Amino acid sequence: MAASVSAIPTIITMLFLTLLVCRQSPAATRYVSPAGGNTAPYTDWASAAHTIQDAVDVAVSNDLVLVGDGVYDAGGALSRFGYSNRVMVSKSIALHSVNGPATTIILGKGPVGIGSVRCVYVTNGGFITGFTLKNGYADSLGGGAFLDNGGVLSNCVITGGERYGAVLYWNGLLTDCIVISNNYGGVYISRDGRLEGCTISDNVSTNRYGKGGGVYISMDGVVDRCLISGNRLTGDRSEGGGVYFGQEPSQLAVVRFSTIVGNSAGLEGGGVRITGNEYDWAMLDNCTICSNTAGDAGGGVSFWYGGRVNDCRVFANNAGWGGGGFYFHADGLHPIQRGEARNCTIAGNSAGMHGGGTGTDGPSVVYNSIVCFNTAPGSSNYDSYTTFSYCCSDPLPVGTGNIRGDPLFQDVHSADYHLLKMSPCINTGNNAATNGLLDLDGLPRIRGGTVNMGCYEQNRDPGIPPPALNTLLALSGNVTKVVDLPTTGIYIMGTKSANAWVVVPNEFSGWITNRIVQTLSGLEWAHMVYVPIVSSNTLFYRQSGADFSAVSTGFVSRTIVLVPETGSVFWAFGLGWPVLRHYRKKRSFRH
Repeated sequence: MAASVSAIPTIITMLFLTLLVCRQSPAATRYVSPAGGNTAPYTDWASAAHTIQDAVDVAVSNDLVLVGDGVYDAGGALSRFGYSNRVMVSKSIALHSVNGPATTIILGKGPVGIGSVRCVYVTNGGFITGFTLKNGYADSLGGGAFLDNGGVLSNCVITGGERYGAVLYWNGLLTDCIVISNNYGGVYISRDGRLEGCTISDNVSTNRYGKGGGVYISMDGVVDRCLISGNRLTGDRSEGGGVYFGQEPSQLAVVRFSTIVGNSAGLEGGGVRITGNEYDWAMLDNCTICSNTAGDAGGGVSFWYGGRVNDCRVFANNAGWGGGGFYFHADGLHPIQRGEARNCTIAGNSAGMHGGGTGTDGPSVVYNSIVCFNTAPGSSNYDSYTTFSYCCSDPLPVGTGNIRGDPLFQDVHSADYHLLKMSPCINTGNNAATNGLLDLDGLPRIRGGTVNMGCYEQNRDPGIPPPALNTLLALSGNVTKVVDLPTTGIYIMGTKSANAWVVVPNEFSGWITNRIVQTLSGLEWAHMVYVPIVSSNTLFYRQSGADFSAVSTGFVSRTIVLVPETGSVFWAFGLGWPVLRHYRKKRSFRH
C-alpha cells in the first residue's frame, strides 16, 4: 500500500537517519564498559573505557562508540563557554548504547551553579542513541541535552533535568525520545531546531512567569508528530502549558500532526500560547488540542497579536475567564497582527465567563470552521469582535457564507467530529480561505470541488456498521498506543489500592476526560470501562482524591493517550489485534 501523505514526515526522518548512519559507517569501533580494562584506544570490550568521554575523545570522524550497561556519572568535558557536560560529542561520530535507555544511564549533577553538570552536549553532526539522560543541570539551558549545529539525539529518555530537559539549536534534532518530568519545561527550540516523533510529558515549572511547559519555540523551529501531554505551569502569570511560541519567528515556527492534551497554565494558553508579528506567522497545523486548562484565558489556544491555527480539532478545553477553545488578543490599529483559525472544529469547550468556544478582546478571523456545543455563562460559542467567514455556529454569526444549526457530527460524545453524509457543513466552505493541503486525517483537503467546514474532509457513512472487534487491554507506563483501524473500542480493567485506581501496573484516576465516566465501587470497578475508539479519539486519566472525586484541574497525573491512526503495525501482547507501540513519550545562547 502506498504511504499516506501524513506519513511523509516520518519517511523523511527515517531516510535522514539512514543516510546519517550510512555516512557514519564506522572507521573504527571504541568500547565503554565499567568492567573494561580502561586502556586506550579502547578497541575491544577487554580494554573498554570506564567513562564515555574518554572513548569519545580518542574517536575520529565516522567512528562508532559502543557503550555497555551501567550508570555513567564520572568524566566529562567543557563546552566553549566553560560549562560542564558529562558527555560532549563535538565531531561526526556515532555514540550508541548496546541495550537501550533502560539499562544505560548518563547521570548529570546539580544544583544549578558553577558546579552543575549537563548530561550531554552534541554538536557538529554528532549522533547519540539509546540512553537515559537523568538529573542533568545546566547553568544556562538544557540540563539533559543541548543539541547544536546538526547534533542528533535519538531513542533516549530525558528526565529530572533542570532548566528544560533539552535545547535544540541550529538544526539540532531530537527524534523518537521521551522528555518527562523535567523542571522549568520540556524542550526549548530555536534557530531551526527540530522535534520529531517524541513524547513530551509531565514537565513542570513553578516559576511565576513560566513559559512553554512542554515546548518553547523561539526564533524558528518545527515540532512534528509529537505527543505533548500533562505538562504544568503553576505560576499565576504563566503561559503556554503545552507549547509556547516566542515573539521572534523569522521564517518558520510550526507544530504539526501532534496531540496537545491535558496541559495547564496559570494565566493563558493552557494548551498553546501563540505570539505573532506582522511579518511572519507562528502556526499550528493538523493538531488535536484537548483537555487543556488555563486559569484566565485561552484554555486550548491563546493568540497574542498574530498566529494561525489550521485544520485542528479543539475540544474539551477550559478557561477560567474567557475563550475556552480559542482566545484572541489584538487591537484595531494593526489589523495584520491578529490571530486566525482556518478549517478548525471547536466543540465541547467551556469558559467561566464568556466565549466558551472563542473569546476575544480585539479583531480576529475564523474561516471555514465549526464552533458548536461550547458553554459559558456570558456567550456560549463565541463573543463579539471575532469575524466569521463560511462558518457554522449558533446563533448565526454575522459575516459571509455563515450557517447556523447542528453540524451533524458522527458522535459528539466520543469527540468524533467527522461529518455525517447529510451535514450542512459539507462542501460549504470557501476554497480561497483554506490554508492547508491536508485535513486532520492527513487526507487531501478539497473533495467534491468545495472544501468542508471543520477539520475533516473525509465524511462518514452512518449506514455502514463498524467492525465488531473488541479486546481487553492492560495499559501501562507513559506510552502512546497507536491502534491500527478498524477497531470499535477497548475495555479497561483496574483495581483499587491505597485510595488510587490502578491500571496495571501504574496508578491512575478513575475517570476519563472525554466525557466517559465510570462508577467505581469496592475493590474492583463495578463494571469495566468501555471506551469507543474512533479516528483520532483521545483519552487520558487524572488522579482522584481520597474520596475518588477529581482533584483540581492544575494537577494532571501520569498520562496515557490512545490515538488511533493507520500505519505500520506489529502484533503485540497476544491480544489478537495489531498495535503499533511507540513513545511519543533567544538570539544568543551560552552552551
